[in-house]
Amino acid sequence: MAAQQYEELSQWEAERKVLGATHAEMGAYLLGIWGLSEPLVEAVAFHHTPMMCVNDAFTPLAAVHVADAFEEEDSAQALDHPVELLDRTYLGQCGLEDRIAIWRNVCQSMPKEE
Repeated sequence: MAAQQYEELSQWEAERKVLGATHAEMGAYLLGIWGLSEPLVEAVAFHHTPMMCVNDAFTPLAAVHVADAFEEEDSAQALDHPVELLDRTYLGQCGLEDRIAIWRNVCQSMPKEE
């Protein structure tokens, strides 16, 4: 997105500036009007900000948050911009923090797409 590149905005700031909403908000809205279940709507809506959701168990939100964070961290590392995007506080409240290393190892052992 040009606004992201030229104005040095995050992806979400650029989406909000150009589209008036983020991809998470738009996706959750569509899933909601299509009648998908609340856990799936929450997974999309809060995948970048899981602490904004009142869930504290392993739900689709936890799975999507971890998968998205791992993917974004891999992309940032490939560009030599390492970041940590996992919400460890949220994962700790869900009792999942001890699973992070296992999940990361599994993901790293999977073949990369070209």
